[in-house]
Amino acid sequence: MQHIRLFTIITLISASLSVQAQVQLRGYCGTVFGEASTEILKSNIRHMAEGGIEMRSGITRYIPVTFHFIAEDSGNGYPREEQALVQLESLNELYAAQDFVLYIADIIYTADSRIYDTPSSGPAIFQMRVARDKEALNVFVTRSASSGSGTPGVTLGYYSPGNDWIVIRKDEFNGTSGTLGHEIGHFFSLAHPHNGWDCQPYDEDIHGNPVNSIWSPCNSGLRVEYQNGTNCSNSGDFICDTPPDYNFGFGWSSGGDRCAEYDAGTMDPNGDVVDPMEINVMAYFIDCDEYEFTNTQKNVIRSDFQSSRRAYIRTGVVPKTDEVVDDVVYNYPINDEESPSFNEIEFDWDDVDGANQYLFIVDRFSSFTSAPLRIIVSESSVVLDELSSGSRYYWKVWPFNESQTGAGWSETESFIVGTSSAVNEIASVEEFDVFPNPVTDGNLVVAIRSTESFDAELRIFDISGRVYQRTSGHEVIANNQWSIDINTNEFPAGMYIVQVISENGILTSRFAIQ
Repeated sequence: MQHIRLFTIITLISASLSVQAQVQLRGYCGTVFGEASTEILKSNIRHMAEGGIEMRSGITRYIPVTFHFIAEDSGNGYPREEQALVQLESLNELYAAQDFVLYIADIIYTADSRIYDTPSSGPAIFQMRVARDKEALNVFVTRSASSGSGTPGVTLGYYSPGNDWIVIRKDEFNGTSGTLGHEIGHFFSLAHPHNGWDCQPYDEDIHGNPVNSIWSPCNSGLRVEYQNGTNCSNSGDFICDTPPDYNFGFGWSSGGDRCAEYDAGTMDPNGDVVDPMEINVMAYFIDCDEYEFTNTQKNVIRSDFQSSRRAYIRTGVVPKTDEVVDDVVYNYPINDEESPSFNEIEFDWDDVDGANQYLFIVDRFSSFTSAPLRIIVSESSVVLDELSSGSRYYWKVWPFNESQTGAGWSETESFIVGTSSAVNEIASVEEFDVFPNPVTDGNLVVAIRSTESFDAELRIFDISGRVYQRTSGHEVIANNQWSIDINTNEFPAGMYIVQVISENGILTSRFAIQ
């Protein structure tokens, strides 16, 4: 479980500057804060000031998020599902102070190289509009967050006001980068505290000390914010409890600490020393132990959430919010045992309290870096048709629900794929029941109803292949209920397999003894 959120939003402004982000990337937030965005922000501030929103905490607001996993046309390059799980845990920690619960509404897979490489291009935007979920906050996870006009990867992420979606490069899509949390701040109308300085971070040689102009270098119509707060409502980010910031975070370091207090003595046009908020989510200081929004920023976010333009994400859906903390208990196949066949291999584990979904992964290597198969399922079992006969495989499970995704991977289990092919089930059998399951009183019943008569052999063995009972000469009569009682008092507790074998096929089921 990660408890430190490291924000890696940096602006690459000059090739002469060399800044290394926490994930070894250099880049910037590509959100363009224009006139329309400014008016939305100011409208939210007015609505908040007029008492148009409920300021009290304790009112939970649920935010559906649809992640769009993008790959090349060939299907190569998709993000990993666990990235979404770790990312959501990080976002819910960051936005908990707003009483927000973000949850996964959907994960949509799209193989389109245009979106993957140039999400700002016209053809990509057209396809993204087709794929956009109309009832969720949409996040497109791509290789590059740029338009392709510059070096790929320069932009770490951006919010597109015109399309109302977020694009984030997959290198930044994780629980330790704060890029997505920052972009969601933009989604809810927040500006950078250094608004007006995005294109040109403060440089004493250029801007003087005190700052030699009352107008921002990147927006000639936006005033430079004063430390005394006298113009806070019409300068910077237009929010008065965020102090001035002239993009000091870009390139800042003191003794190697890039979140150290900014103490360069920079003065505003009035001659007052500027003291920025280094740990603000929307600022550019990096590697801080924690980040936060100011109270006004929180209320602006709430105001935007409750605005008419955000009605589409207020769906009324209440996701499952139970904690998922228990370890996964595996049943089969485990402990390097050999599966009965190489096809129709069933992976089974116990239900985990609070979970209603499971991320399952299986691969030839315990590092899961060869050619892993990843599946999200709603049941605590998976059946795979064909794996390489005679090979060892490794598998593990990550339990989660829509909003609680931090349980992490379970321990890794391994098994050997059998060399036999599973035989088709007996076509004439209409009913095949093995009960009770689990067995608690020592008595197991196997019952069959078939439209045709056949002779059968009964076998019971544990998951390691040890046979506990084997009997033959059972006659199943057509259209009659056939059953047999089996005493399991001498069987150790655990998982077992029962098979009914005939010349026409095999019936297989599993049961547990407690």
